[in-house]
Amino acid sequence: MTSIVALALLMLAGCSAPAAFRSEWTKPDVALVTQRRDEYECERQAVFLHATARERAAGFAACMEARGYARAR
Repeated sequence: MTSIVALALLMLAGCSAPAAFRSEWTKPDVALVTQRRDEYECERQAVFLHATARERAAGFAACMEARGYARAR
């Protein structure tokens, strides 16, 4: 029961994800599976390390940039 509640809360949080999570990130010559893994790891790190939505978005962006990605224009 607890895991169902946690999953529901996580899904709701995803619906209101900051723009940095919804932005398209690019990196030359990177496989899509690698990019998705990097996005997942950066999102997970941002959610666990930062309290506010703005801090999470900034943490996610910093993580992606540290991995060599840039926001698509």
